[in-house]
Amino acid sequence: MPLVALAISPVKAAAIVLPILIVQDWVSVWAFRRDWDLRNLAILAPAGAIGVAAGWLMAARVDEQAVRLAVGLISVGFVAFMLLRDRLASAAATERRSRPACSGAPSPASPASSAIPARRRRWSTCCRRG
Repeated sequence: MPLVALAISPVKAAAIVLPILIVQDWVSVWAFRRDWDLRNLAILAPAGAIGVAAGWLMAARVDEQAVRLAVGLISVGFVAFMLLRDRLASAAATERRSRPACSGAPSPASPASSAIPARRRRWSTCCRRG
């Protein structure tokens, strides 16, 4: 929608793109009709309702330039999020690679080494993934 909004009014652009998005949602619901989670639905349904209400209020009460600004800010926000997410993921992967491999036992200086017998120590208590 941001590209279409560059050529025409953002409200008209949303009206043009909306039928495509509705069909896309139908296909997604059909494809995942057997794999759904109530917890995800409980989070997404109210958030979707808030988004629809905010969009309706913006389209009904705000002038075209403010809608253009909102579309632009949301687009820049998505790009910033994607760049930041990729950089944080690569930094975390680098940190995981630089950690020493676990031997399965705590060091002799660790208080856990004397409290837990060696045969009861588990790898998961030594190496936790971050």
